[in-house]
Amino acid sequence: MIGHLINTINFISLIGVLAVNVFFTETFLSNFVRSFVVDQKGLQLFTQYIPSAYYSKLIHNTLTYYIGNAKTVESVSRKYDVAFYPLPYTFHIWLVIYGGLFLFSFLSVINSNRAQSEKIGRVVGPWFLLSNVLNTCWILAFCYDNIFLAHLIFMSLWMNLFIIYSSAIRIRYGKHAHEYPLWVRLPFTVYLAWITMALLASCLVILQYDVIQPFSDVFSKQKDTLYIFQMDVLKHPILSFASMCGYVANLLNEEQWSATMVTIASVIALWFSKFKRDFIFVGVVLWTQFGIFLRHYSKAFVTLSGGIPSVVSNQNVSTTAAAGSVYNAYSLLVVTCLTNIVLMTFEFLFSVWDVLSPSATATIERIIEEEAEPKGSRLDIEFTGPSQKKKKSKVL
Repeated sequence: MIGHLINTINFISLIGVLAVNVFFTETFLSNFVRSFVVDQKGLQLFTQYIPSAYYSKLIHNTLTYYIGNAKTVESVSRKYDVAFYPLPYTFHIWLVIYGGLFLFSFLSVINSNRAQSEKIGRVVGPWFLLSNVLNTCWILAFCYDNIFLAHLIFMSLWMNLFIIYSSAIRIRYGKHAHEYPLWVRLPFTVYLAWITMALLASCLVILQYDVIQPFSDVFSKQKDTLYIFQMDVLKHPILSFASMCGYVANLLNEEQWSATMVTIASVIALWFSKFKRDFIFVGVVLWTQFGIFLRHYSKAFVTLSGGIPSVVSNQNVSTTAAAGSVYNAYSLLVVTCLTNIVLMTFEFLFSVWDVLSPSATATIERIIEEEAEPKGSRLDIEFTGPSQKKKKSKVL
């Protein structure tokens, strides 16, 4: 009974998350701001039923401030753009994620198997409810330009999803029977994989932009004199962290850091493929890397000869003429993406073959054993015992 109640609460909370996502879209937010802030029609309709003039004015000013200063996820992402961001079409995977989570929540409520529904509610339900709360908090922090706070919430969301993945559901794909059906495992696999890639992008934003300033009043005065090796970490933990981020960020440029993040993503995907046999996680990483590659491949090599005129207008792209082409800062990122795409493609295909065709691995192992067997002629000797017929093989 408690598990079914938790499933119902989770379904309602997911509807709330979807509503918040819709609110911070470009079309909806612009119309809402015009109605509440510019034309004041929505505010007047909302505050006319409040009897107290003081509270009416307070609510009026609060809504005007927060609605007027709200931004969309797309606009904030453009403001803190990094090379690790893929093409916009890649973000359509959120439709798959929210569609899978909606299906999971809905089936958990109407599931005819009451024992299974109760178990899902008790084991997975609390963590899923926490993930919905963290997701909503992240959207609010991100859309109000509190990037560092959003990063901390994002880290908490990733840890929460990893607990669901590894401990609550204990996801593993393959021929072995699993205690949870596919509609429970699949949404959280895609969700965790995408949040992993988004967390790497968030780490790069922390390294590239000055987003820790709202967490310290004295940051703007002292940031030019901070030295990581001379800072008292206990007295100034946030300033020390800011200094460390600045020190680490200066080790590589943005494109080199992005190439590093692409490689880290591949290593993480290989771990999930090796120990969880999770080809879906590998597929999501491959999807993101392909989006990054398509975004930057045209910037990597600008042809100077060969009949294809090209113009480099981005001042951040430093080019050097060599052998009829221009090598710039994006070349390392593009080559790294292409290398990892090839690697992840082979890993994805092998993982799919391994999971969907369990006998394939056994066939390969049998072939290897036969190849390693000593050469010789085989003599088969048959003999009949008192109760059964046996066959013995001997290598001469």
